[in-house]
Parts: sequence; structure tokens; C-alpha cells
Amino acid sequence: MNYLKRLTYRTEVTTVARWLGLRPLLKNWYFWWARPSDGIVRIEVNGVEARFYVRTPGELRNLDPVGGAQAEFPILEKLLSLLSTGGVFCDIGSNVGLDAILAAKKLGKQGRVLAFEPYSEAFSHLQDNIKLNGVTNITAFNKAVGEAHGTAQLNRGEENADSSLVRSPTGRDLGHETVEVISTDEFIGAEQLPVSHIVKIDVEGHEHSVLKGLSRTLSQPSSELACCEVHPSLLPPDISPQSIPAVLGSLGFQHIEACPRKDTFNVFASKTGP
Repeated sequence: MNYLKRLTYRTEVTTVARWLGLRPLLKNWYFWWARPSDGIVRIEVNGVEARFYVRTPGELRNLDPVGGAQAEFPILEKLLSLLSTGGVFCDIGSNVGLDAILAAKKLGKQGRVLAFEPYSEAFSHLQDNIKLNGVTNITAFNKAVGEAHGTAQLNRGEENADSSLVRSPTGRDLGHETVEVISTDEFIGAEQLPVSHIVKIDVEGHEHSVLKGLSRTLSQPSSELACCEVHPSLLPPDISPQSIPAVLGSLGFQHIEACPRKDTFNVFASKTGP
């Protein structure tokens, strides 16, 4: 069964399905065929186990351990290896909580996770997954993150994933949602939240604005590592992909590594060493 699952994720198969106009039909068929009978996917990374509801074809493909989640495993493995019991992890663009929940379990009850997710449907599923896993050290915020407080139009992505404040990730208008935007620096101060030791950012083209709104926090010595997924095709016209590592360097991160993916790349930046 796992072999057949992997086959459906091959680029050649998805390309042909898209060309023939069969992708929506095949996605629904795959959901019916591969979804666990209890509707829950189980994921283990570095010995840390978590469970997640899968309510849509997109959620299943994103969370399936032999599918979409597999592409996230190298990043998750690295992040989890750097988390210490009792630490603080900030997950900006948490979606349904894959990173946040695994981090919460690794950090233990003395640790703290701050999870930010602006899209209302994804945020609702994030809350459900937090309850499913019985973790009590996550504080979730239904807010977008940027340079200043205000509101903005969030462009919805497919299947509650990949929503963007910059433009539609698919190139098609799938609807909008007005969301609250906060400056994380100001919000952390106002809410008396702890400074995160590790920050993960995945915001579909809004990376530069997030870093600017988080610059005071990231400049503090206790903020040791930042992981930012950069989406070159979604960045605003005046922001280059190279500007993201440059901002991190200006905030005191001395060791910066870029890890390419399909059409994005992850930047790992640390202050103490590789």
C-alpha cells in the first residue's frame, strides 16, 4: 500500500493528472482510499509521536507520512534535535500544528510553544489537534504576523493550506478573508510572552515583513535559531530572496545555511554555530 501511495506523489503522475484535468477527481479518490479509518494520521519524528485529524484531501496529502509530510521530515528532525526540555518555540504560520505539536511534546510541560495561524479554518483544526494530543503547553493565536498592527486580506490557498497575505499561491482567486495582523515584538511585550529560543516561519511570501516585525525579539541573545521557508515566487516585487538571509544576518545570526526544496528554500540561521 505504501508503494502505491508513493506512486501517487511522483511528479510525473501529478503532472499528467493535472494535464488531463483529473487532479480533483484523483485527490478525492485518494482521500477515500488512503485516509485512516479513524480519520487520524500518526506521525513520528526523532522518537516524538503525534496525531492529526485529516478532514480534507489536502490535509491528508500534507500530513501523510509517505507523502507531503515526508518532505517536512528533514526540517522537523533538525528543529526537534535543537529543542531542549523547558525551552520556548515560536511557530509562525502554524497551519494545523505539525511543527507546533511535535515541538510541544519535545519541550515537555515546562516548555512553551507560541503558535500563530491567521486562516480561520486552519486555526480551528490546529485547536482540535492540540486537544487530540493532550498538550497543554501551546498557546495558539488566530492572528497574522507582520511589521505593524492592522488588518489585511488573506488569500486562501487550497485545502486550508498555503494561504498568503501577498497573493494567491495558486494564481487563482480562491477567496479572501480579513485577518488581524500584529507586530510580534509589540505583541510579545503587551502579552508578556517569553522570548523564543527557536523561531520557525512559513508564511507564503510574507517572510520579510514577519522578520521586520520580529527584529527586536530575534536580536536578543536568548533567541538562538531561526528557520524561515522562503517562497521566491510569492515575495513582493521589491523583496528579493537574498534579502531574507541578509535581514537575519543583520540581527546577529552569524551562521546562515540555505537548504533548497522544489520551488522554495529553507534558511537556517543560528548565533552559536552550525
